[in-house]
Amino acid sequence: MSLFGIRKRIRENFSLKVYITFLAAIIFISILFNLLFLQWQIKNLKREIIEEGELLAQVLAHNAALGVFSEKEEQLRSPMEAVLQQQDVVSVSIYNHDGKLLARKHRPGSPPVLDQSPAGKSPADLAAAGSYHETSQGFVFQQQVRVSSYASEEDLYFSESPAVAEEVVGYVRVGMSKQRLRAGIRDLLLRSLGVGFLVLLVGALVTYFVVREVTKPLNRLIGEVEKQGVKVDSTDQLSILSGTYNELVAQLGKAFDTISGMKEDLEAKVHDRTRQLAIANEELSNRQAYLEETNRKLEETLRELKETQAQMVHSEKMVALGHLVAGVAHEINNTTNFITGALPPLGRSVDELKEILAVFEKIDRHGTKKAIVDQLKEAEDLKQELDYDRLLRNLDVLFANIKEGARRTTQIVNDLKNFARPGTAEWKSTDIHESIDSTLTLLYSEYKHQIEVVKDYDRELPLVPCSPSQLNQVFMNILLNAMQAIRGPGRIRIQTRKQGKDLHISIKDSGPGIPEAIRDRIFEPFFTTKPVGKGTGLGLSISYGIVKKHQGEIVVRSEPGKGTEFEIIMPLEGTGESYLAN
Repeated sequence: MSLFGIRKRIRENFSLKVYITFLAAIIFISILFNLLFLQWQIKNLKREIIEEGELLAQVLAHNAALGVFSEKEEQLRSPMEAVLQQQDVVSVSIYNHDGKLLARKHRPGSPPVLDQSPAGKSPADLAAAGSYHETSQGFVFQQQVRVSSYASEEDLYFSESPAVAEEVVGYVRVGMSKQRLRAGIRDLLLRSLGVGFLVLLVGALVTYFVVREVTKPLNRLIGEVEKQGVKVDSTDQLSILSGTYNELVAQLGKAFDTISGMKEDLEAKVHDRTRQLAIANEELSNRQAYLEETNRKLEETLRELKETQAQMVHSEKMVALGHLVAGVAHEINNTTNFITGALPPLGRSVDELKEILAVFEKIDRHGTKKAIVDQLKEAEDLKQELDYDRLLRNLDVLFANIKEGARRTTQIVNDLKNFARPGTAEWKSTDIHESIDSTLTLLYSEYKHQIEVVKDYDRELPLVPCSPSQLNQVFMNILLNAMQAIRGPGRIRIQTRKQGKDLHISIKDSGPGIPEAIRDRIFEPFFTTKPVGKGTGLGLSISYGIVKKHQGEIVVRSEPGKGTEFEIIMPLEGTGESYLAN
């Protein structure tokens, strides 16, 4: 069919004209919304990258201050390598106050981001002008390196008096590529295209059914006209009705000339037919208005439900995050006390050891025997005075305390990394006991003062195929609920067993138990017995869904006054196919 034929058909067909008009409006609104939303998302993504780069530049400036002050490249290597390991960082440069390049590192195969600075701008000019600038290949972040003012370099290390001011000793520059920004834009564009296509498809279907319902009375009326033997030469319903009406008027005129006795009867029929048409038009208008109002109310209700759901899920995440951050911060503070508490006595012990060594260094090995003996006696007297054996024991104890503090801090950080993996559906063989222990480490501040945790592990338990990040969330929700339920001293018993082809994980507390009246509702979304602001009721619901996706189940046993037991049962040899499919 030619373009002229298509336009003619649209012009003549009332239903097609209405359908195309509605569909065009939906397409325009969908494209406009997607463009605005895409622009907003890209702006947020870029702002996140810039904030991350500014933070990295500040950290590098702080950690490299001593190396820039002394202009020793070996002291700059470690902080530069640490920053270069961060995502999207491709190059790092450090300059002294005069703009001289002290050190530079560049990730192999990455674009030369730092080499694309604005013409005629020194590192000092860039750092003074702003915290970053953008190039065609990425972003360059500048930060001043400041140290406290001292009279000499030795004062920086040994002076006990506070500095009175800070001075700029150099500048750092961190170059980040646009790879993550470009990948994010591509992902947003694909999702926008998918959402737009889905909206267009749904809009086309809804418009089709609405137009069909609107034109249905007209089509019935045209069918009645055809049954009366009237020839129909058009596809436009309104044109058909208009032509039919004109034909009826002409026939009535001829009949009036030939059969005057039937005039009143024919006029009555014409009047009745006209009234029917008016009623049909009124019904069509009323139905269309009703459908539009109903559609508006449904869309408004759906939007409110989505907003409410998003707020509740966000609230649940904030509650869990609050517990996690508070506990980790408390435990890291305890471990760093091992180090900070050992530093002052360590400094004093080192000073005493230096004093003893200085006496031995003064011995003239080429002097007389009597002079050497006197000098050795002086050194031995100083050793006795400073209690050399006690000094060595103190050094061993202080270094052991520092080592233990570092070990505990490393353990907490490793457990936090193990728990806070990205929430993807990555399927891998996992040590369940390691996941439980990591969760307990992060919750240590919640139970250490009054709750005893008893571990009854099956040490022959094999690695379990699962999504570790998702199961960590299940353990966190159940254990945190148990700890919050116990008032005063109590106990939590964790047991793992292999029974046939299934893994059984039991978490039992000595809390007050769950009343029978609400026991069957604990897995319902948004159901909670906590006070307002303390929980959203989504924790156990989310845990239930995760276990179901692992082809498992959660069994609850509880009696008022006798505690509560949650038992997780899941296959030891399951696959991730069904989980990943969801």
